[in-house]
Amino acid sequence: MPRRIRTRWLVYPEFNSDIHVVDDIAAIQGDPIHLFWDFGLTPACTVFQISERGQVRLLKEFQGEDMGIRTFANNIVIPQIQSLFPYCKIGFSDGDPSGSARDDVMEELSCIGELNSLGIVTNPASTNNLAPRIGGVKYLLNTMIDGKPAFIISRKGCPKSIKGFSKDYYYKRVSISGEERYKDEPCKNMSSHIQDTIQYAALRFAASHIISLKSPVEKVDMFNPVMRIF
Repeated sequence: MPRRIRTRWLVYPEFNSDIHVVDDIAAIQGDPIHLFWDFGLTPACTVFQISERGQVRLLKEFQGEDMGIRTFANNIVIPQIQSLFPYCKIGFSDGDPSGSARDDVMEELSCIGELNSLGIVTNPASTNNLAPRIGGVKYLLNTMIDGKPAFIISRKGCPKSIKGFSKDYYYKRVSISGEERYKDEPCKNMSSHIQDTIQYAALRFAASHIISLKSPVEKVDMFNPVMRIF
């Protein structure tokens, strides 16, 4: 019987829906929400929140089609975050670094400039290199905090994100006879836009988590003059 060769390889085999997916995640009203953006004519935005213990929570996803970032933000993202998170201010807002480039033909402002003009103060993500972006997500998927996953996703708010993790975000097989080899970059499809935003989030949150772990532990002075023995 000939050996079966798979046609795709999931980017995140570490993902486990039984561990990383929760039916619904209630926002912590009063705590900031953090937005992460991908641009182009299929723009995407994901909404995150961080628990007191540092758990990264993906609350909501948005995706547009055949529209620019201003229309997407004005008509879809802003009204819904005002409705869903009325007591949460926007904390971090990071976007695809290529969105810093101004398009002199189509727009007066860059994509990030458009968001800033709408009052969403947005910065380019720290890098567009794929390796650290994917590595950040893998780090969060593999990390536990107080016996719980460091990264959880709302099934109700983020069905496309979950679909990407479980089957639609993958490396495609390269057609080489007799070898099982895959492309170096994930396949570009509708799932990849939301996955890009999750990677920009991971760049920020995984780095913060690693820095906190490496920070020196504050030394506690146990000296108590009342207990001093002469």
